[in-house]
Amino acid sequence: MNFSSLLNACGAPIWTAENGCCNSNAPDPFLDKGSINSPPSGSAGSFSSTLGDLMRGHPDQRSRVDPITAAEKGDVQAIADILEASSLDERMAVEALKAVYMLAPDRDDPLHQVRRQQLGDAGACEALPVVMKTHMANADVQEQGCIALWNLARDPVNASRMAEAGACTVLPCCMCAHRTSLIVQVNALIATINLARDRRSVSQLTASGACAASMSAMQSHQKVRDVQYWGCRCITNLACDNPTAQRAFGESGGCETVTRAMRMFAEDKDLQEMGLYAMLHLAKDVDNRDRLQLTGRELITAILDKSEPSEKLAQAAHDLRQILK
Repeated sequence: MNFSSLLNACGAPIWTAENGCCNSNAPDPFLDKGSINSPPSGSAGSFSSTLGDLMRGHPDQRSRVDPITAAEKGDVQAIADILEASSLDERMAVEALKAVYMLAPDRDDPLHQVRRQQLGDAGACEALPVVMKTHMANADVQEQGCIALWNLARDPVNASRMAEAGACTVLPCCMCAHRTSLIVQVNALIATINLARDRRSVSQLTASGACAASMSAMQSHQKVRDVQYWGCRCITNLACDNPTAQRAFGESGGCETVTRAMRMFAEDKDLQEMGLYAMLHLAKDVDNRDRLQLTGRELITAILDKSEPSEKLAQAAHDLRQILK
């Protein structure tokens, strides 16, 4: 799917304010996490259930409960219940999505790993794409939705659940609807990367226009290092052993976009390394090899001519040189 098709698929009148409307090494996003109370004593699975019990007994109370308070109490079920509320307005949606991140902000802490699993078991993964789709026109909902999505997707079971619930379709549409929002684009790229850890999601993301959407982000924010880095990583995850994505990236200007990013951030070793990995995957497509012949060769020579390229960087450059011979 090219970007024009994606615009048609996700544009008005489908996504309007009136009718509503897709790796574990990802860094913390640009989010004011605020203060979180110490977790309740006892086992990792022991959480306050007062708010959750209230809402399950009185579903109409869901929209009246403060999600941040629920997060501070560690009430996993309450947050999931709020997300599932059909009457959830935009303000409450933003707060509930923030609360998802607040419950489990640390990627390594065992308690937060358990909370991610519990959020998935409580139905948050199925509810999250629905909330994003319903409030597609609201940039704040999309920003917090992407953050919550990539955080929950650190758990592979959650990633699979969200893909089945439509996240792979929602993310490209989110990027299309908010092309000028830098924070939405960055977090949507990271969410795409994390969803792509589930190999079954890769074909869904590819078919839904994720390749075109990620290239549009890189092309629209050429001077923003984070967009360029995560865009290259997105190519690496989606194009790995995926000929359809390799071709889609090439047709969306991926070869030229990656080489331009590497030139612009020539002193950034991490971006240079990720860019080379992206080029290695793109070069598995015959047409992409032709596209990379000129620009790719120049970059490889420049990298290998550096006085002390890292071992990974040198090896990736050498492998790409062999492919482009």
